[in-house]
Amino acid sequence: MKKYFVEIRLRKSLFDPAGEETKRIIEEFGFTTVSQVEVSHYYAISGDITRPLVERIAKELLLDPVSQQMKVSQQNRGEKGVITVDVWYKPEVTDPTVFTVLKGIRDLGISADLSVACGKKYRIYGTLQLNEIDTLCRKVLVNTLIQNFTVTSGDEKTAL
Repeated sequence: MKKYFVEIRLRKSLFDPAGEETKRIIEEFGFTTVSQVEVSHYYAISGDITRPLVERIAKELLLDPVSQQMKVSQQNRGEKGVITVDVWYKPEVTDPTVFTVLKGIRDLGISADLSVACGKKYRIYGTLQLNEIDTLCRKVLVNTLIQNFTVTSGDEKTAL
């Protein structure tokens, strides 16, 4: 069984309203060292599947090729100089988007037994201390009752 991550984000040339709104809220909480925030849709697709099939699902079902770009990978890696927060629903929480994606996959004629998780990826540009990142996640980015999160700073995954 393989697991792939699909990130769908706005093209760099376009204004990111979700990122700007998230940055504004972060600033309201007193975190003034954040210069930019980018928000992406994030999917984990697991099962007996190949990378070309994941790319087909992403291109034909998840991506708006005019305004968005995609990235498919098997590992979730950080980026140098960027704090990355991945937010996923907890396994026991029902996410209706998952059902829609799975139906779309079947509508594409793909009959493989797959599991899908939907989440958000936040790229935070700026300097924050570990305790500030934890506070930011718990007060702004994540509803810890129904969501889990992981933080990657640079190339290091940080457990909070």
